Parts: sequence; structure tokens; C-alpha cells
Amino acid sequence: MTRSVMTTFLLSALLALCCLNGGANARALRADVAATSGDGCSDAQKAELAAAAVPDEYSTDGSDELVVWGTALNYSGGQVKAYTKFAAGSDGSPECEGGPSAVGVEVDDTVLSSLPGPADVSVQPPPVCMTDPSTPGCFTPFDQLWLNWLEGDLASLNPFPVMELNWEPLGHALQNVYSVPHFDFHFYLVPEAAVMNVTAGPCLGLSPEAFYAANQPIPEACFPGGKWANMMAVAPYMGNHYLNGDAPEIKAAFAGENGVAAWNVTFIYGGYDGQLTYMEPMIKRSFLMSKPDECWSIPDSPSEWAIAGYKPATYCVLSTDTGVRVELRDFTWYDAGCMGDQPIANASLPMADPSAPPLPPECELPMA
Repeated sequence: MTRSVMTTFLLSALLALCCLNGGANARALRADVAATSGDGCSDAQKAELAAAAVPDEYSTDGSDELVVWGTALNYSGGQVKAYTKFAAGSDGSPECEGGPSAVGVEVDDTVLSSLPGPADVSVQPPPVCMTDPSTPGCFTPFDQLWLNWLEGDLASLNPFPVMELNWEPLGHALQNVYSVPHFDFHFYLVPEAAVMNVTAGPCLGLSPEAFYAANQPIPEACFPGGKWANMMAVAPYMGNHYLNGDAPEIKAAFAGENGVAAWNVTFIYGGYDGQLTYMEPMIKRSFLMSKPDECWSIPDSPSEWAIAGYKPATYCVLSTDTGVRVELRDFTWYDAGCMGDQPIANASLPMADPSAPPLPPECELPMA
């Protein structure tokens, strides 16, 4: 799809959202992750947490925090590791009540300075994509890293069961917007087994079953407000990526300007099977290497979540002496919402690109 066709289609589709918010349709949707308690942690968990936690000198708000590190992953000559932070109580022990103070990923400077090129990453597209990138199912090469958080009896204290980090040496679609070297930080609200069920196939990269599930509509209360849309930006072992029409890079593309230059950091919501299943800061490599210290409000957070648990309100990129951190902060507990018959968000319904080749006949879409 050419830039002009892509821009025209996205603009018309996203402008249509002004009349699609507040859909009147109802659909019985379910959350696949059971609700858990937000009351804190057990005495056994407190003891185990106290033994694992260490002081953290890089506190975003100046408060005393303790950090529990996941197992470090060796990558590109350095290390990447996930972490969970808790406020320190008056006695110096971590406080479980109210959830974590932050969760995040640290990438050390050695990794950032020696990342592999497109020919050296682990996930490669089919050979036909090198000669005809427009072939259905094509994608750009990337590396996929799975990181450990809290484990064993402490696992339930992290709001995100699994964390996946993608290094995109060429970027990815949308062309002339996200086609720049960057990282995708996927914070999943569902277990790794559920993520791996989003299988690959001929339907824009997904199997027919996964494609249908990835395009299931989401209840209005559990879908972000603003100008988010389902443009069928689906990916295997991820799900659907919803596009924010208010993001500066999208606005730049609408105006015929350079979308790549309009962003350093952006935020994505992802979903599958009628619910939001991950939160994704997407960050340019060049920005991370500039050693920033900035935080942003997470845009347009839904009023309810199908998956119970603590949800963040802020995301940050923070520099340390040896690397950079990407973390989520300011958590609030949400009970499981949007259960049973709920009005759906019409903006979550799939919008097909009229200029794109037709989908294979086995690639069915949900009906409104």
C-alpha cells in the first residue's frame, strides 16, 4: 500500500470514529483470566519478598523503593532483565498492599550499542518477502525476547504474567511511520500459553481461528476512549494492535508530513478474543540511546477491564549509570468488568482497507 493510499484510508476510517463511540450493539463477551484479590499478599509471600528485594537507587518519584529482579537474559553482548518494585515500609521491608509501585525492563548500554541487524535476528520473514514485501503474510525481521518477572509463590504479585520484548531493526508497518529501528515492550495481562495460542497463518499473518478471535469486538467500557481503531494490525503470538488517531505520528501522516520524525515514544493497546490483553510502549532505539528521563500518562485508559488486576496510569523511560529502563507506574486495582451482555465499542470492529488484496476465503471476520 502506498503512503498516500494508506494515509487516505486511515484518515477516513479514523474520522469515522467520531460517530462510532458509544455503540448500541450488545454481545456476550468473557474474560479468560480469573479475577484475583487486590488485598495484598500473604505472610509467606511477604517473607519471600523481603528476602528477594533489594534497595533501588533509581526511584522515579524520590520515594524509597525496593526492587525484585527477574532472571537476566544475555543478549547482544549485554543483558536485559525485568523487575518489579515495591514501596519500602517504615521498617524497610517491601509493602505488598496496593500492588507494586512499578514494573519494568532494564536494557543495558552494551545491548543498545551492539544490536543485531536485520539479517542476524531470530525471526525471519518468508524469502518471498525480500522480493515482494506486499505479499500477504509478510513482515519485517525481528528478535523476540521473553523475560521472567516474579516467579513461584510471588508470581501473582505482578499484574503482568509475562513480558515480551521485540527488537525491530527495520521497524515495521505502518510504512513511513513506524519503519524505523525501535523496541516493542509488550506487557501481557494473560499467561504466556494464551499468547502462544495466537497462531500464525494466511490471514494477515494469523491462522483463521486466531484472526477471528483477534478481531472480536470489545465492550465499550473496556475499550480506550479517544480515536482508537481496529485496523486489523494483527500479529502472531501477540494479537491485535489498536491504532491511536490522536498520536502525533499518525497526525503527521494525515498531514502528509514525515510520520517517522514525529515520534520517539508511543503507546499501543493490544487485544484478543474480545478483551484488551497487553499494553505496549513502543520506543525508538535512538531515543533510548539519548539517555532520557521522562514519564507520560497512559492515554485513554478504559473505565473497566475484563481482566481483573492492577493497571498502570503512567509509563516512563529512565536512565541509569549502565542502561535504560522502561517501566509502568501508578497502579490502581480493577475488578473484572464488562461481563455478560455489554454494548460494544464500534471502534473495536475491524475496518478493512479497500485498496488491499482480498483476504483468503478462510479468513472470516466477526459480525457486528
